[in-house]
Amino acid sequence: MTDWKMLKIEPCDDYNTINEAFTKRVISINPERNPSDYRRLYVTYKEALREAARMIAVKEGKRAEDLDFNFNDDRYLGEFMIIIGNICSGELKNSHAVWKSVIDDSDYRTLQRTDSFITEFDSYMSNVSGLDDNIWKYLIEHFKVYGFAAQNKKLIANLQKYGGIKQDVFYGAEPVMAQVQRITMPEQRTVIPEQRTIIPEQCSKIPEQRTSVPEQHQQMQNSTYKDKALARYMSEQDDSVVSDKSADFFRQFERVYTHDITKNNMSAWRYLLNKPEYMHLLRQAAFTLKLTNTLKNIDDLYPAVWEYIIDRTRVPDTHPMYDRTTGELIRLMKANSFKGEIIPQGIISPGILQTIIDEDDFTKGHDEYHKPAPMTMMKPKNGGKSEGKAGTIIFIIVFIFIILRTLFS
Repeated sequence: MTDWKMLKIEPCDDYNTINEAFTKRVISINPERNPSDYRRLYVTYKEALREAARMIAVKEGKRAEDLDFNFNDDRYLGEFMIIIGNICSGELKNSHAVWKSVIDDSDYRTLQRTDSFITEFDSYMSNVSGLDDNIWKYLIEHFKVYGFAAQNKKLIANLQKYGGIKQDVFYGAEPVMAQVQRITMPEQRTVIPEQRTIIPEQCSKIPEQRTSVPEQHQQMQNSTYKDKALARYMSEQDDSVVSDKSADFFRQFERVYTHDITKNNMSAWRYLLNKPEYMHLLRQAAFTLKLTNTLKNIDDLYPAVWEYIIDRTRVPDTHPMYDRTTGELIRLMKANSFKGEIIPQGIISPGILQTIIDEDDFTKGHDEYHKPAPMTMMKPKNGGKSEGKAGTIIFIIVFIFIILRTLFS
């Protein structure tokens, strides 16, 4: 049930009232400083919108059950656009935490791959103004990482145009590529003036070369970026890391995959794939190969999970093992996208994640994670002084009883 008290309004079916209540509460909470409080508010906001939709459906003579959440279609495109419209129309427009909560929401991950979503979202964002550059960049990067489908390319290009973001701000999908580009750009710029001194002499004889020189220069830059990125990637390869840590990783990988509340839950996969002790392991081509061989027998993961695993273990496309690793993972994702029943899943608390993934004695079942924690004996705040007093009183009473008994016997 929706916690309407958190929104400080009575239950209603008016989207505008719900939007206004959410906006006021967000401003008072400050999501950047209080992410956990904001997360609870955001979940309550979604529940309120869905309850309002059910109320409207009942008034229109429809069955409320028909609105049960389903990731396989785009019936909740309207809900998503209501949230986006509310963000863009007020003081929340340039809050990165607010944008991230909805764009990166696992509830809407499959929705973001439908043609209807791309068309609707593209059309709406074309009329948005006053949005911070960092928000545009976040949207572009999001759809690059989670957009292997061809239709995402047009959306990414349009978002760059709407936000006035230059194409060369981003390069490829790997963060290391972007880092290499920023490092090497000053070196490349120093070469350009030397080339320009040659171009005027050639222009009078070969005019058509004026258009080909920039293209050749861009190709040369791209080749340089890829070569340096590959060299950096190769310098980080360490087989000993794979042999030392991969066994422990795959034990935890099996726990995530075999548990029904974590198998297709993005918070669980983020918890595992962002562990500090595995950061260097995930950058090893030998490890990615082992992961690829493991995933060949797994065919019931959501596309979003496949894409996240691919992004975290990506091998540069110029690496000799690319086809056997990243390329194979992409092919497996496309061939084995999960078509079965999809269960709505939200955020799993860190305590439950730690229990499921980190426990060596992994014997608990699904239901046990929904039971209240067992009661434990608490020590008194006075450091146990009350227990000492009670013992003294009992001793005195017993001592007096023995004396009295001796006197009267």
